Amino acid sequence: MLTRLLAATAVSLTLTAPAAAEQIELRVHYALPQLFNDIQEGIAAGFMAENPDVKIVFDAPAEEYEQGVQRLLRESIAGTLPDIAYVGLNRWRVLQEREIAVPLNAFMGSADELAAQGYTPALLSLGRLGDTQYAMAVSASTPVMYVNSDLVAQAGGSMEAFPSDWDGLIELGSRINALGGDIDGLYYHFWGSDWMWQALLGSHGGRPLTEDEGDIAIDSAAGMAAAELLARFRAEADMPSYDRAAAQQAFAAGKLGIYFDSSSFLARVEEAVGDRFPVRLVEYPITAEASEVYLPTGGSGIAILTDDPARQEAAWRYITWATGPKGATVVVENSGYAPTNAIVVEDESYLGEFYAANPNAKVAHAQLAKYAGPWYAFPGAGGVKVTDTIMKGLRDVIDQTAAPDVKLNEVAAQVRSQLDM
Repeated sequence: MLTRLLAATAVSLTLTAPAAAEQIELRVHYALPQLFNDIQEGIAAGFMAENPDVKIVFDAPAEEYEQGVQRLLRESIAGTLPDIAYVGLNRWRVLQEREIAVPLNAFMGSADELAAQGYTPALLSLGRLGDTQYAMAVSASTPVMYVNSDLVAQAGGSMEAFPSDWDGLIELGSRINALGGDIDGLYYHFWGSDWMWQALLGSHGGRPLTEDEGDIAIDSAAGMAAAELLARFRAEADMPSYDRAAAQQAFAAGKLGIYFDSSSFLARVEEAVGDRFPVRLVEYPITAEASEVYLPTGGSGIAILTDDPARQEAAWRYITWATGPKGATVVVENSGYAPTNAIVVEDESYLGEFYAANPNAKVAHAQLAKYAGPWYAFPGAGGVKVTDTIMKGLRDVIDQTAAPDVKLNEVAAQVRSQLDM
């Protein structure tokens, strides 16, 4: 009788219990697959393990942030936008201006609650416009020097007396070049986005825009000095015409002495080098007074694009996991990015052992604390086109086909026209 009673009860519960909630599938867009593939897989796996009612699926990644934003703009017209997008910290504003990015304030708690969750005002500012939050920073980086200390020593230098100014670096690059064979001395990554240009500008105390955004400021004295350096890289240090992939391959093979790029590639670079030579990470050269300097904060922020309430709720859960301490740990351990959650820095249970074993990472993250600034986004519909105009013009400076001052003035005039300034 007891057996029959239990069986009947089980049938009754089966018939009356509500159906299991349908699993929500969230489409996620991201860029830079060579850097973010492992990070994305790690975040998705961790999130789905704790949120089995949500499935994360990835769109084919874009090669660069700019390409990704252009794709999102096309998808917004076609009505095929993903639910979530990782965009460069200088590109979420494009989505905001077109009312594609969903304001996040309604999902967020008070300032005290956000602080308790590890979101500091400085970090929140990377995705905020006025009083409205449109993106949550998930990764942060600054430009650094990757140095082959063996080549430095062969050229008569040392890491103890490593130059901290551009004159000394260009001279050292020339001496490494003189080692002969297929050895290159110095490479400054200058393709794709304008991030490394903004770093050169900001290290001289310049800015892309005036404070009120009423005019561009790339043709200031700081801008002219930065453009002159671009010309000197090729003229005096015989900088090769690599792209990023070729530069990383040359550095890993021990054929490149000094390599300027994002700290976000640290894990990738160290893994590629292996035990061929000691990789040393050195802070970016600063020319202006510290109070005037900014180094653009690279990396990405996460935005919600779906307008469906249920999907928005699931997307916000995903964002808070990705930008929380667990997600930040995945990001740091699989890249050279600094954490964008304060808890990870304060609580050594997350990354204490990692920093002890990875002193290069501490160099990059210390620099972020000293000089981090916004990755400026040019306003208006022509913002992305402006970046292309600047980069195309400055390539002529590197290639020695135009004088730095003449070309920068020409580019400035084109940009003012594009932005109707």
